[in-house]
Order: sequence, then C-alpha cells, then structure tokens
Amino acid sequence: MVLVSCNSLAQKIDISLDYSVTYVIPKSNDTIRLSIGDSGKMIFTDSKSLAKEFGSSFGSLIPTAPEQTDAKILLDLKANKMYMEAKVADNVMLMNLDILNFIPKPTRNADSVAVRAELNGETYFVMDRLHDLYNIISDGKEGISFKMAFDENYPLDFNNTFSPFIQLITGGELVLDFPSGVILYAEDANGAEVLRAIDIRNEAQRIEANFNLNQIFPQ
Repeated sequence: MVLVSCNSLAQKIDISLDYSVTYVIPKSNDTIRLSIGDSGKMIFTDSKSLAKEFGSSFGSLIPTAPEQTDAKILLDLKANKMYMEAKVADNVMLMNLDILNFIPKPTRNADSVAVRAELNGETYFVMDRLHDLYNIISDGKEGISFKMAFDENYPLDFNNTFSPFIQLITGGELVLDFPSGVILYAEDANGAEVLRAIDIRNEAQRIEANFNLNQIFPQ
C-alpha cells in the first residue's frame, strides 16, 4: 500500500473577470488575449502564442511540443501567485507558484523611479475611434520611452496594482502616474508600434479551479 499526502497542494480558485482585450503584436504578428478582473489584480490568458513559447522549452524532449501545447495562466497580483494548467502533447501539468520565490531577490535597494503619462496633444485611431496619446516619461531620463493610448471605460489600476508588485521585485520604489484604463495602443520611442488592441469584450467570466492532488492520489 502506498499513501500519498497532498494536503499542502490543495488550492481552490474562484474568481470573476470583467472584460477581455485582444492585442496584435506587429513585430511577431502574434495575437494575445488577456482577461482582466478586479481592476488588473487578476489577469488570465489562454493565448496560443504564449502556450507555444512555453511548449518550446520541451522541444528537446518532445519535438512537436511547441505546436501541441495549450496553456491557461492566471496571475493573482493580490497574492503574488501564478496558476497554470499546461497540456504538452499527452502530458498535463498543474502549477501553483509564489511568483516572488522564482524571482532573484535584489542585492541592494534600487533607486526610486517615477514614471508618468502626460497628454501630448496627439490622437490615434484605434478600436473605431480616436483616443488621446500620452507620452510615457521616466524622471531622470531624457526623452520619452513610449507613447500610449488608454481607455478608462475598462478599468485597469496601474498606479495601485503594478507599483507594489514591481517594488517587491526590484527592491526600489516605483511611483506610477497613469490613467486608470486598459492600454489600447503603444509605440516605442522610435515610433514603431509595439501593440494594438483589436478587440475588447465587456463580458464577465468566471474561473473555477481546484489544485488538489487528493483527487488523483486519495489518502
């Protein structure tokens, strides 16, 4: 008789997502769909391009892995967790990760950085209408880093969601001053398009999962 205790792996997830946005990445001609909940604290994707990238890491073992991989990824920025279900060919993997355990800890506190979005008077036509463009400026750095357009009809709180998370990673203080809306468009300092929204769906979704191996190995 073999007894396997898996209580430490038990994890139930039940969250709501408010809307989804699909982007095209011109450089690679890939698309990626993100579903957003709780103003950006919950981010879910089942993007095929990300799944293919994940599957490529198994290419030496399973040559067809990149084309035979499906992945569902949920980021919980409130708890700094990442949950993943990945199917690589006939193999299934469930992951419940504390993100901070997999990020190298900074050897010293980084400098404080302030990044802000400033209206530049330009507009860009995306998602069937004109949107104001913002210059993304970092204090202490000359010039602009990016230009972006946002849509505040779809809430995404960069300032209070991403600042604390990045601070945990870098050990420094990051102050963001961005509009509280999803990114619709971004271009780099040279004017090259980085990403562009091609579809937004204001449809609520619910994600339910049970990371509990006792279902597989009963005690």
